[in-house]
Amino acid sequence: MTYSVNYDFVTPIAKDSDMNRYIDRSRKESGCSRESEIIGVCGDFGYLPKQQVHDDIKAGSWIYFSRAPGVPDARVHARGEGPNRFIQTEADGKAANNLVNLPDC
Repeated sequence: MTYSVNYDFVTPIAKDSDMNRYIDRSRKESGCSRESEIIGVCGDFGYLPKQQVHDDIKAGSWIYFSRAPGVPDARVHARGEGPNRFIQTEADGKAANNLVNLPDC
């Protein structure tokens, strides 16, 4: 039996860290209503496909937060592996994944 540890939940985060990137828009497949249909994100860094964001989070290169109007910043987590990988935020009381609710890039 093997175990994996998800360090996303145990690493302390400084909101003003140089490793942080803030997402304020997302690119979705038409009619998107689920996190698996997010295909990329945008912020001050430009556009990144979800695979790059997923890989950045898993490698510990960057920490991503979503910035949605009217809700607190939410940390973005990498989920799944291989072709089934996706990104999502913690539930914030308004949505299970507020990346879905961000304006389109």
